[in-house]
Amino acid sequence: MGMITCDNCGAQYDEEADKCPYCGSDNFGKVVQEHEDIINGLNREKEHLEQLPQKAAKKGKSLVTKLLIGLIVLVIVVAAYEGISAIVNRKVSYHAKQRHSQKMETMYQEGDYAGILHYMEKKNLMYTSGYEKYSDIADMERYFERYLDPMDDDYRRWIVENKQWDSIYDVKYIMYILATCQYSQDEHYKYEEEASAAYYRDKAYEYLLDNYGITKEDTDKLIEAAGGFDEDDYDRLRQIQEDMQKMAFERLKEEQSE
Repeated sequence: MGMITCDNCGAQYDEEADKCPYCGSDNFGKVVQEHEDIINGLNREKEHLEQLPQKAAKKGKSLVTKLLIGLIVLVIVVAAYEGISAIVNRKVSYHAKQRHSQKMETMYQEGDYAGILHYMEKKNLMYTSGYEKYSDIADMERYFERYLDPMDDDYRRWIVENKQWDSIYDVKYIMYILATCQYSQDEHYKYEEEASAAYYRDKAYEYLLDNYGITKEDTDKLIEAAGGFDEDDYDRLRQIQEDMQKMAFERLKEEQSE
């Protein structure tokens, strides 16, 4: 018996095994070989069926009969080919999905949330179904990494002088992040993402405190006064975001009046 190396964990195991005994990944080579054997068998059957019109001709069959037999052969071969192709494609898709999930779960366990974001972007997985746990993490990480730069003093003064409370965009993102964490909690962390939800919730509270002097208690009271986050009520989220923008605006006014 030959040995093969697992593409996922690098361990060696028997090439006849269906899965890696160490990490559970499919033996993709065996799957492909099995389907190739099926296709080869179908090709042999095709050759056999293609000989039927010739045999029919020797027996004096009519042209219509020969054409009908040929059509049946064609339908069988096409249907078999498409069926096998669909099976192989599903296997390939499953194998790739399993590999991506295992890779990102390793990052998750290590707390490498930025790594999850970059991996999903590199592999074009951001909006692919089946990766909901990692998509939410990638979304929240993207906000912190790219959109939550503290405003400079000139911009803060401009907001106050022109009463542009609705230009305080960063707190809108913070409220979205807190809402995402709350939705996970409401669903009892069905993707086992409790650690990441706690991480981003704490990070959001810290951002509000550092940049606007808004405490966790202030934030929780504002959310509670609006009725709390509701995943099915986008208007409520938008109202909470606006309320937080106004609170941040008042804190900027107080800061600049001192």
